[in-house]
Amino acid sequence: MGVDPSNLAVNEKADTSSYNALQKKSARLIASARHISQFADRDSDPGFVATVLLPGLTQWLGHPDDGAGTLKRIESQRARSFTV
Repeated sequence: MGVDPSNLAVNEKADTSSYNALQKKSARLIASARHISQFADRDSDPGFVATVLLPGLTQWLGHPDDGAGTLKRIESQRARSFTV
């Protein structure tokens, strides 16, 4: 049985040798994250997810070439929603 391309292992010791290029890039991105939310509706504030994160992801899907701008807008709103 092959690797399901819609799933990524988050354990740094997981075997990623059969991953395709996008999966490998995604795994590197996840490994470099300081924090990760596996399930936004469970692991984050529902109000933030509904009013900031989901609209931001929808916007990015419509304009994937503006990922940096989308992240900047989400981060700006995240900074106002959460205190570290």
